[in-house]
Amino acid sequence: MRLRLAALMLLLAMPAAAQDSVTVEVHVTDLQGTPIPARVHVVDSRGHRFPPGIDESFLSHSALGGYFYTTGVFQMRIPTGTTRISAGRGFEWEPEQFNVVLLHDQVLTITLSQPFNMRAAGWFGGDPHVHTRHEPIHYDIDPTEIHWIAQAEDLAQTWCLDNGYEFSGGLHPVSTPDAAIYYTYEYRNQVCGHVALLGLREYIGQHCCGPPEPVYPMLCHLRSSWAPAWDEGMVLAHAHNGAGFFEEDGWPGAGLGRELPVLAARGQLDALDIVGYTLDPSIYVDDWYRLLNCGLHVPPSAGTDNCVGNYLRNPAGGYRVFVNEGAGATHDVAQWTAALKAGRSFVSDYPLIPSFTVDGAGAGETLDYPGPGASVSVDLRVESALPLTRVSVIRNGTAAAAVNLPPGATGPVVVDTTLQVDLTCSSWLALRVDGYSTVSHPVNPLLFAHTGAVYVDLDGEPTRYTAPAGYFLDWLDSLETFVELRDNWDSEAQHIAVLFAINDARAYYGSLFRIAPETFALRAPALGETLGIAPPQHFDWDEAIDPEEGDRISYTISVADDSLFTHPRTLPTTYDSQIDAYLLLSPGATYWWRVKATDRGGHATWGTPPVAWFRTQSGDPSAVVEGPPPGATLRLWPNPAPERVWMRVKLTPGEDPPRIEVVDASGRCVARSSGGDVRGPDRGLFCWSLRDASGRTVPSGLYWVRVLRGEARAAAAPVMVVR
Repeated sequence: MRLRLAALMLLLAMPAAAQDSVTVEVHVTDLQGTPIPARVHVVDSRGHRFPPGIDESFLSHSALGGYFYTTGVFQMRIPTGTTRISAGRGFEWEPEQFNVVLLHDQVLTITLSQPFNMRAAGWFGGDPHVHTRHEPIHYDIDPTEIHWIAQAEDLAQTWCLDNGYEFSGGLHPVSTPDAAIYYTYEYRNQVCGHVALLGLREYIGQHCCGPPEPVYPMLCHLRSSWAPAWDEGMVLAHAHNGAGFFEEDGWPGAGLGRELPVLAARGQLDALDIVGYTLDPSIYVDDWYRLLNCGLHVPPSAGTDNCVGNYLRNPAGGYRVFVNEGAGATHDVAQWTAALKAGRSFVSDYPLIPSFTVDGAGAGETLDYPGPGASVSVDLRVESALPLTRVSVIRNGTAAAAVNLPPGATGPVVVDTTLQVDLTCSSWLALRVDGYSTVSHPVNPLLFAHTGAVYVDLDGEPTRYTAPAGYFLDWLDSLETFVELRDNWDSEAQHIAVLFAINDARAYYGSLFRIAPETFALRAPALGETLGIAPPQHFDWDEAIDPEEGDRISYTISVADDSLFTHPRTLPTTYDSQIDAYLLLSPGATYWWRVKATDRGGHATWGTPPVAWFRTQSGDPSAVVEGPPPGATLRLWPNPAPERVWMRVKLTPGEDPPRIEVVDASGRCVARSSGGDVRGPDRGLFCWSLRDASGRTVPSGLYWVRVLRGEARAAAAPVMVVR
């Protein structure tokens, strides 16, 4: 421990041991004895943090057990006894933590060493998401104070997303070569997500706030209209923040990055935060891995969304992204942003990764080898001032090779090695580092770092997994449902633009499915069978099998009165292998029917036989039973519905909410709004949880939703329940 004690003249005449408190002057220095800015944690002998509350001179905070900032020299008056002190400044410096018995006034000198120098190798750490003007505010942080914090945290680049405050379209004049400050904007779409606009030169508008705010323009529309230059970028924040997808009122629902799969599929995601304080959990790589497994190149980032003026918050830069501007480079904000967009980055909460290459290619680069397989050489160097447990080469989301470190090891740690990794398909490779520390300085005892990916394409084919593609297609279905339920478009053109963007993304993920469903047999009505004309009519067929994981098959059933299907009647699409239909059939007639199975890639297979026919019984045409009428004022999402169905009823101003009933194919009422089985209304919005009046889940099949005003039926529409 690098700690030096020097006794000072006592301020009081009484003996030191009899004092209740002492004055301690602390110097935090480098190895040359020069005072340096740092973050300090002090817990006194009574278990209280210093300073005990909000203290502007120290910019004190209560998080992490209490911390504050020093320019290098400070004084504190604290109780006598054993005091725990820790100090550090970023991840390249070795933090010091120790207990000291304080019985009299004295001077402490804490000397911090810097075992690693990432800047000399062209790596510059930054926090792309910091706020100095975000309520609630306990400190009015000005540019000189955020610059002080950046120096104490050893942040080369700090992006302050304060939406107009100190914005100039360039670095702030307070910036120095060791700590650059750039004030810019956070663009907030409360439905689609929040993004940090890096390198922004001119104001391009805001989209926040107001309940309920229109969806348009989406983040992809902002990105297209902005057309960022090579050194400007857009980073999506908190795409997984613990909110339910259909939650919207307040944080975290109004902030969830619901547009993630749209931006990624359209090539408009410059980087994605995979660590940060507003993620849940704070280290969340699952969706990022899924994007990479869909063949998408998405660089990792680490915006803390820290509010430095809030006494309760963790420090800026507790998670950060290191960007490689090139060996021997001096920091340049334009080059930093361009390198982040290119994927030359790793995120960390302490471990450092100065070197990671695959056959000589670094993160963000692509290798193209002939198939069907390959063996690649992974060269890596990992450094850490705190203990590590494991260094893993991640291949397509799982560990392909690893170096396990002995338990109980202490820092500093260096791992420098080469590993061989075999590939049997197109893959991406990245490096993950894990560790654990009880030191107060890290914001998370779980130490973590992760590089961007090196992409290895075999025979020119990018990485392609269908399970994550299906996951994102489900996500897009939910997004469409969500925006349709809000139904607050300023114009139909905006409505179309939003649906176009969603369908554009659907086309990409759908293209990963390439195998058509296998053929399947039509079962009922059997060939030549005679049916009654009273609805519902039952159609049944075998399930079509599709071998691709994550695929989902939908069925389209058509009925016609001629074998050429000149004027077919198409029934609602279903994901079940049967359907009860309401058809107006003529007595003594012949009808033809067929079923088409379509997968998520648009590949279709017809049932066997391709066309089947049936007859209807002869009888009085007046016996025909008419099915419920289609609804003009009722909209349902999703349809088919696997978990719940949302209903939007258009209301006229001042109109009382209507009653909603759900009936099964036999006409039996299974749920109603008056009984509480259908929840609502909210601006004409209802929700049915697919349960009956007894709380039991209803079976798959066709149901009808009826809108009743008084005793009159105002509208009705079918919904298919799938399990």
